[in-house]
Amino acid sequence: MTAATRTRARPATTSGLIQTVSCPDLRVLLIPHGSDMKRRRPNSAGPSRVPRGRRAPICGRQAGLTLLEVVISLVLLGMLSSMVFGAISFMQSAADYQLRRLDAVEVAHRVVMQHIDNRELLRGQPRRVEQNGRVFHFELREELLVQEESEGEGPTRRTAQRSDQSELTEILSQKLHQVTVDVYAEDEKTGKWGGEPLATIVRVFDPTVNLNGDDEAVLRWILSKLNEEKERRGGASAPSGSGAPAPQGSPGGNTGVRPR
Repeated sequence: MTAATRTRARPATTSGLIQTVSCPDLRVLLIPHGSDMKRRRPNSAGPSRVPRGRRAPICGRQAGLTLLEVVISLVLLGMLSSMVFGAISFMQSAADYQLRRLDAVEVAHRVVMQHIDNRELLRGQPRRVEQNGRVFHFELREELLVQEESEGEGPTRRTAQRSDQSELTEILSQKLHQVTVDVYAEDEKTGKWGGEPLATIVRVFDPTVNLNGDDEAVLRWILSKLNEEKERRGGASAPSGSGAPAPQGSPGGNTGVRPR
């Protein structure tokens, strides 16, 4: 037997061939070890193959904005600018309101202090005040605090009633008065005023405290109250018990003291 006959036939190897492995998602190409097959790289200098029905992209060209995108951009820009201007105008109006309110509070304090010091100075004067270039109107009312009757010891309670409708004896016995000042802003265009007051101040005071124990000042104050009560009753003097005018110095008649 020759060597050719003694040599067993060997199975053909797959050296130099490409094996394919099937995967459910990907097909992998394997090149066996020792294969002298070279990988081919695509020629970058050669023309690229483009499927039919498609245009090849042009290098260096950018896509432009469509008309719809331009319109949406303008709408968003307008909304943003309106929000910014609205916020700025709101802050300005809030700051102006605070300044007007501070001026109204200042006017109310001045009116209250003037009324407590000398109420005659405000009598017959216009209820219109200018403060820092703004015009304000104020309303002033004075009330008498009448103490309510309570049983036993404890805090007392007082009810406010108009002082111009109270009797002199009641005013002298109760003493405590309450003054309230409401300040309104005048409209620069129409000149009207009203609505909600910008400032309201309430103070409780004793009108006899400012007299400082001066008997003459006390008499003048009592006479002013008598004149107010006389004007409120229509100018008629209080009749005496017999129907004739009471003599001077008697209760209910003329006291004989004239105001200076």
